[in-house]
Amino acid sequence: MEHVYLVFGANSAIARGVIKELIDTQSPEHQVTIYGFSRGTLPDDLSSYDSELHWITVADYTQQSLSKALTEVQLKHSNLKGAYIFNGILHNEEFMPEKALSQFEANHFEQVIHANTTVPVVIIQQLLANVDKQQSFKIAVLSARIGSIGDNGLGGWHSYRSSKAALNMLLKNVAIECARSYKGIKLISYHPGTTDSPLSKPFQSNVPSEQLFDQRQSARYFLNVVKAQKFDNTLSYVDWQGAAIPW
Repeated sequence: MEHVYLVFGANSAIARGVIKELIDTQSPEHQVTIYGFSRGTLPDDLSSYDSELHWITVADYTQQSLSKALTEVQLKHSNLKGAYIFNGILHNEEFMPEKALSQFEANHFEQVIHANTTVPVVIIQQLLANVDKQQSFKIAVLSARIGSIGDNGLGGWHSYRSSKAALNMLLKNVAIECARSYKGIKLISYHPGTTDSPLSKPFQSNVPSEQLFDQRQSARYFLNVVKAQKFDNTLSYVDWQGAAIPW
C-alpha cells in the first residue's frame, strides 16, 4: 500500500534525513511517496531518490502559493500518513540570537517570527483546507525546548524563544480545533536536540559529541517519536527521546 508523506522545508538537514530514512526503510507492504516542498532546488544528496520523491519548488510560503501547490497534489483521495514541517530560522548573515535585551532588533524579531511561527501555521491552515475531515494522519512541527516558558532558566535568545513559544500556543489552538472537526489528526511539537547542520554550527562547541546528531540519526529519532504518539486529539510537546517538555 502506498503511504503519502509531505515534507515542508525539505531542504533542511533533518528534513533531508527524514526523506532518505522513509524511502530507504520502505517495504513492499509499506511503499512511500513523498512530496518535498522547498523554496530551493532539489539538493544533490536527494537526486537518487527521485522515483519516490516529488520535489515541489514554492516561490514563498504564502497562503496563495501553498494553496496552489497543495491543490495540485490532490490529497483528499490519498493515503496521507504524515505532514512534517521543518521550516525555521535561528540566525542568518544579518543577525545572531540575542544575548541581552540591548541586542534586540524589531526587524530581526519579525523575520524570526515569520519563519518560525507564521509559516508553519499557514502551512497547516492550507493543508487542512485540502484534506478530508475523515482522513487520519500526523502533523509534526519542528519546535524547540527553548520555547518552553517553564523550562526557561537562562533567558536570552529573545526572538527565537518567543517564536517557538508562540508556535506552541498556536499549535495548541489548532489541536483543539482539530479535536472538534478533524478527529483523525494528531499534532506534535517536536524538539530535535542538536543536529550537525549550518543552523547549529556556531553553537556546537558546547554540545557533547554524543548529543550532536548527524541528519540520519536525527531523522530516526524524529520518526520513532512521531510513530509512538497516539491519536488522542491533543498536542504533544516532546523531545527526541520521546519525553514530554513542560510548557
